[in-house]
Formats: sequence, C-alpha cells, structure tokens
Amino acid sequence: LTPVPDRYEISVIETVICLFSSVHTCVACSYTKLLAPTLSRPPNVLTSSLNEVSMFLKSRNIIVILSLVIASCAPRVPYVYNPNFPVEARYASWGRHIVTNQTVVDTRGRPLFEVYYPGALQGPYPIITWGNGTGELPDTYHELGQHLASWGFVFIAPYDENVGDGSSMLAGAEFLVAENSNPNSIFYGQLDILHIGSAGTSQGANGALNVHTNHQQGHLITTVAVHALPSSDFAHIAQDHDTSRVRVPLLILGGTEDEFFSPLKVNQAAARRVPRGVPVFLAMSIGGDHIEMAQDGGRMRGYLTAWMAYQLQGDAYAASAFTGTSPEIIRHPLWRDIYASN
Repeated sequence: LTPVPDRYEISVIETVICLFSSVHTCVACSYTKLLAPTLSRPPNVLTSSLNEVSMFLKSRNIIVILSLVIASCAPRVPYVYNPNFPVEARYASWGRHIVTNQTVVDTRGRPLFEVYYPGALQGPYPIITWGNGTGELPDTYHELGQHLASWGFVFIAPYDENVGDGSSMLAGAEFLVAENSNPNSIFYGQLDILHIGSAGTSQGANGALNVHTNHQQGHLITTVAVHALPSSDFAHIAQDHDTSRVRVPLLILGGTEDEFFSPLKVNQAAARRVPRGVPVFLAMSIGGDHIEMAQDGGRMRGYLTAWMAYQLQGDAYAASAFTGTSPEIIRHPLWRDIYASN
C-alpha cells in the first residue's frame, strides 16, 4: 500500500456557522459539508479557503457568526492508494525523473511563474500550465508540481491569486513556447509545444477552461483537466466557464465533500454541455473535498497524472484508467458518479 503522506494534523470536532442574509434567512451549515475539510488543512491553505467563503458571504450582505470549538487534535486518516487499482497507484507514485524548479521574474525582479521540470532536460517534454485556487500562489501546489515534473512534464504556475480568466495561465504557456525557440534558454528545444495541457482547481479550474475557450491563442491547449469546478454562484469571484466551447479532451474531477462550492450537479452539467464528439470524463472521489489538490494533489493526484500521461504523452497504460470496455476508475470503489462521452 502507498499512502498519501499525512500532511494535515489538525481536526476540528465541532463547527457551527450561522449565515444571515439581507432577507433575514438563517442557514445552518454542518461542518462536514462546508468547513471541516477546510479546517483540517495547513494554515496557508486554510486561510485561502476561509477567504473564499468570506468573499462569497460578503458579496450577498451576509453577516457571519462563526463559533469554533476545538476539543482535540488527531492525525487525519490518509487516503491509501490501493494496489488492486494499479493505474491510479502507479501514477500517484513518484515518476522516474529527478526534479528541479526555478522562479521566473520580470525586469524588476517580481515573480511571474514557478516552473518545475525534469532536471536532466532530455526532452522534449509536454507542458502543463496550472491554475491556482482563489488567493493561492504556486507554493501551495509545490509537491504537485514536483510530482508531475517527475513524470516528464514541465509544470508552470503563475504568481497570480486570481487566474479565473485564464490570461496568466496562457502567459505561462506562451512563455515556455517562446523559451523552446530561444537558444539562450535552458528549455531550448526541450519542450513538446504541440502537447500542452491546462489544469487547475477551484477558480483555477475556471482558468484552465477559459485559457482554452476564451483566448485567441487557446488553440495551444490540447487537453484540459479541472478539479472543484465552481458553481456559477461564485462567478463574481472566480469568473465563470462555458464547457460548450471546449474542443479538446476534458477531465472533470470532484469530491463528494465539496457540495458547497462544487456540487455534483455542477460537474454533471459541465460535462453534459461539452459538444458531442469531444471526449469528456467526469469522476467524483468519495470523501474528496474542495482543497484536495493543495500540496501534493491528494487523492486526485493519481488519475490527474494518468490523464496527462494519456493525453500528452500517448501512454496506453495510463489510458486504461479511462478507456476500454472496463476502465479502471469505473471499477474503483472510492470513485463514483462516472460520466464518459466521446
């Protein structure tokens, strides 16, 4: 068994939140549906998630009364990658490459992007341009960037806390495309610029879609993978998305504990709007929450990596998770609500 590292040390025993709207409606949200997954995360991730909740509530003139009672602390039970589902387990494990990363800065020394890549640079390697969640920066996804680079991808994440329109993600992809033609760059001739994926979580999920659908250079993107796709209720924070404009293979991952931000019906509607003939695959992780991608990608890491290996590297073994008469993910007891169309 290969467990995900136990990264989250704090568990909250009881949380009560009362929300009062401008029409004096009070809604009691159970901690298991909204805040318990959030409050069990590292401090930098926790702060961002509470900011997302706060921004949503403030935009509707809701007064928030938050009462936290922390009775004890205990390790969070880690997700275990089951060897009986070897595709997920394999791609959740570290790849064969030693990884390095560097920060790209502008002429004034301000950070623009964080790039993770195989240290030996014996490409060409496909590119993944990443979309951060609201209020987040690349360090939140440091381990995930390392992981994907270990599988032979060049992973680029912008220093942008609001990526919903996809512009900073496109800038990252265009930067690497230009570097591939720059004789003075370490990436000269090392990148597979015909295979570029966009991926993201929460607001970054909208960005991953919008970089493909809403920009003239969106044709650079050859596959999209999203996690925690926000409901349109959050469009004022995170932009919005329109999957009817998608023209490349799309993976949609969600979690059963993310009913507030990204409920099943939102993910299903997004999948069904994809035009006929465009491959789309939706799967919901039992127990997965809104911030599952933070740090090392959690329970999403295995199938996200497999999807990118399938779509960007032509990996037939990775493809078996999603294709054939009996795709692995459909048989997996910890994934449900599968929707597939091509």
